[in-house]
This record gives sequence, structure tokens and C-alpha cells, in this order.
Amino acid sequence: MAGLTQRLTHSAQAEELKTFNRVKLVGKDGEPIKAGLLSPYDAYVFDYPFKSTPCFLISLQNETARDVTLTTERQGKYQWAGGVGPDRKIVAFSAICAHQLAYPSKETSAINYVAGKSKLAEGGKVKSSGVIVCCAHGSVYDPAAGAKVLTGPATQPLATIALEHNKDTDELYATGVFGAQLFDDFFKAYKQDLIATYGPGVAREPVTGTAATLPMAAYTKLQIHC
Repeated sequence: MAGLTQRLTHSAQAEELKTFNRVKLVGKDGEPIKAGLLSPYDAYVFDYPFKSTPCFLISLQNETARDVTLTTERQGKYQWAGGVGPDRKIVAFSAICAHQLAYPSKETSAINYVAGKSKLAEGGKVKSSGVIVCCAHGSVYDPAAGAKVLTGPATQPLATIALEHNKDTDELYATGVFGAQLFDDFFKAYKQDLIATYGPGVAREPVTGTAATLPMAAYTKLQIHC
């Protein structure tokens, strides 16, 4: 079985990988997601490590960068080793914006993956396709380089979801998070909304066993693009 693809830097300020339940990514039918069958033109969404914290699963069109050193807002450093899967193109990140915590709800999402050209990214004269864009305040992230910030007000990357790929079965597992402190802020900011959606205490319940992984269009009713 493949090991974790994300690892710590040898630094006194190293950001630790916070381990959570090892969860298999499955489709709506409960069958395991196969890495080789993911579309390179759409993002998928699964909830991890908690029942209310959505994450992007993306099969990029090109191989990712490797061993990218990233820094959180609290100056913790970690090394993003790159994508997983046969061509090292599959990545996962928290879908909660690192700026002011916009996230995909069941009704709408201001943060989305744009496989084609992004007008917002083009306006910033940075990488203009294959980016994650938050239309709430204009932050743009590069999923091929650990979701580092390309432009906008965000001051740290999206939290990284550590993935395992089983090359024998082509199945994917989520195992932990770099930048997990973001979830505490998320629960505080949306406490009442999360209670209304999930019920008291449910939003913080950890995901166990499997995580349903849906195309973005099936997870949220309206995607806002900019």
C-alpha cells in the first residue's frame, strides 16, 4: 500500500500532519472511486475529516509539482509532495476558503475549481486555467502546487488533505490534514448555520469508513463563477 504523499519538512516550525480516520472515497452508489476514471474537467466533493467540512478531489490535466514548501498564516511550514495516482495528477484540498471561510453548501458555492480559463485569474496575470477560484473575495489557488495562493487576499494555501492511492485496486483514501486549525475557525464562524443544517453536535462528528464523493454539480445546486 502506498504511503502518505505529504510529509513534514525538517524544520523547527514544521506544520504537523494531523491524522484523522482513514476513509475510503466512494461514489453515490457506495462503490469505491477509481482514480483512473476521474474526469480531468470537473472537481468532486467529499466531506472530510468532519461531516460538515467539504473537500475538493481533483484529477488535474497535467502532473503536479513536487516537494513544494508551503507556509500557513501562523508561519508553520510543510512540504507538499505532489499528486497521487498513476500519473501523479490527483489532489485533494479543503474546499473552505483560507481567507474568510467561504465553502460549498448544498445550495450554493462561491469557491470552485475552474479547469478552463478563469477571468479572475487572467485579470491577475497569473496562471489562468486549472485553478481554484473563490468569488467571495477574489482569492485564486493553484492545485498543481499544493493550493498555494496565486492572487487575492488569502494569506495561506487551502488546507491539504493527505491522500493514499492503492495502485493494486486504484482506490483512494483520505488520511489526514495539513492546516487543520482552519476547521476551528470554520465551526465558530458558521455555528448556527451548521446546527440548522446538520443538527446540534453533528457538524463536528468525524467521518468514518467511507466518504461519498460527488461531482461538484451533484453536491451543490448553484456554482458561482467569476
